[in-house]
Amino acid sequence: MTKKLLALLLALAMIFTAIACGTAAPADDGEKPAAQEEAEEAEEEEDEAEPEAPEAEAEEEADEEEDEAEADEEDEEEPEEDEGELDLSETATVVLYQIGDEPQDLQTVLDALNEKLVAELNTKLEVQFSTWVDYRPKYATILQTVGADMCYGASWLNYQLYAMGGAFLDVEPLMKNYAPDLWNWIGEEKMNGLAVDGTIYGIPNMWDEYVMFGIAYRKDLADKYEVPYPESFEKAEQYFQGVHEADPDQAIIYNGASDASATNTLVTTGSSLLYYKYPESDEINFYGYLWDPNDPKNLKDYWFSDEFVEDAKLMKKWCDAGWWSRSCLSAEADTEALQNNRCIAFISGCNANKFCGWVNDVKDKDGWELGWWDYAENTGYAFPAHPNHNLTCIINGTQYPERCVKVIEYLMMNEEANKMIQCGLEGTHYTMNEDGLYEQIPDSGYGYEACDTWQLRNADFKLTQTTGVLLQQCFDREEELAYAREKYPNVNVSGAFAENYDNYSTEMSAVQNVISQYLNPIFAGVVDDPEAAIDEFRQKVTDAGLDTIRDDYYQQWIDYCDAFGFE
Repeated sequence: MTKKLLALLLALAMIFTAIACGTAAPADDGEKPAAQEEAEEAEEEEDEAEPEAPEAEAEEEADEEEDEAEADEEDEEEPEEDEGELDLSETATVVLYQIGDEPQDLQTVLDALNEKLVAELNTKLEVQFSTWVDYRPKYATILQTVGADMCYGASWLNYQLYAMGGAFLDVEPLMKNYAPDLWNWIGEEKMNGLAVDGTIYGIPNMWDEYVMFGIAYRKDLADKYEVPYPESFEKAEQYFQGVHEADPDQAIIYNGASDASATNTLVTTGSSLLYYKYPESDEINFYGYLWDPNDPKNLKDYWFSDEFVEDAKLMKKWCDAGWWSRSCLSAEADTEALQNNRCIAFISGCNANKFCGWVNDVKDKDGWELGWWDYAENTGYAFPAHPNHNLTCIINGTQYPERCVKVIEYLMMNEEANKMIQCGLEGTHYTMNEDGLYEQIPDSGYGYEACDTWQLRNADFKLTQTTGVLLQQCFDREEELAYAREKYPNVNVSGAFAENYDNYSTEMSAVQNVISQYLNPIFAGVVDDPEAAIDEFRQKVTDAGLDTIRDDYYQQWIDYCDAFGFE
């Protein structure tokens, strides 16, 4: 693994830790975080030496030779198209790294699955998990240390950035040589959609879905207290405030620092209510741009706009009203807050698939009824998930790249194995009811898609839950909205964009530190004077190098739009 990649991974780990730890106080001593110092030191070793320093030139040449040697070694690791049949004479174990928590009774499932894998491929599978706490820096460490052989990948987990940094292997020669059935089944068009600088680094799932954000809420409470359903920005405010006034002891919003997206500075779950207002709030990124999917080249400056000030005042108003705790930035992520009555709505990172799962979770709670509202109903911006949304990637440095691609092929294309990794053992963990629908056996431990192996979904094998009809209704409506768009109907405009921050990685780290220290409290509504806090933030982020970043980033975005024909 090159030193350049090491710098990338360290920087990413630092950035995502900063997002998750939004309570860090401004540093008065001028010292940099250790991770930033290490990243900058590693990056400085890549910088060009001054012409008049022959020793530095020699050092640089040595570094370049070292990197070239490493690249040659990596090339040697990748299989050639004309290699012979894979030698499976010795049993080997490959490790799959997943984002999420380890499910109960996993070993029972793996024991049964490994019987099949050993018989077919003389290979065993081990699955490791990040947990949902600090999963981004943990993921970076796994890639940096080659702590697994293959892993979950996704655009929201910075697939493109890691691919450009050399963290993953090119899967095209591996698939064509060792898993041609998998390559042909997925199809060249879909595979090419995953290319980063012309190379394909991930294997997508084969279940089309829409993953538009929306709000899952306690519909029964709206009916009980005769308040509007949260179907617009204004009605959402009436809904939350109405329930709060009717029952002051009821928790309203479980707020906390969010790391849902690497470029998302709606840095608290509460501020995600702005999805009602802006077509693509996820693109109010840490460079402060806002864009319209119908006019993608027209980037608007959000951080220096009046809208930002007004939004910040709303966050303070809601915090002061008691919708969430003033200590929210120190709160850990709670993905079960809604079903455990620690809030009345889940508003950040929620899609129709998650909503339907929660409907199933609360079906036995007396009097409960959940409702769903898609933010695309307000913004008009809906699109299908890009192929890079759920992937399996093979980690650069694994001893078993060929076995990895064979295992992926088997898990995706063998019906029994696919159902096993996704839902466990029929009769032990689940049954199929008289309507042919999946039902988990109570207290069996291993639930539906228990390993969060969304990247292994196969539409032909995917078991339908009792909420499957509801989910399809949600998808049908999102598809309708997607095709009704003014421009680029049913197209994910930004899905294939891969930012390259080589030219401004130091400034990016500095800007992210400013966000953590100054922007997070603004969006959490815990500052005394939003206008004064925004003035300070604007000055700090400018001093950190925002303009340098924006100049480069803007040109990358325009080049991307031109390449894909987005005007």
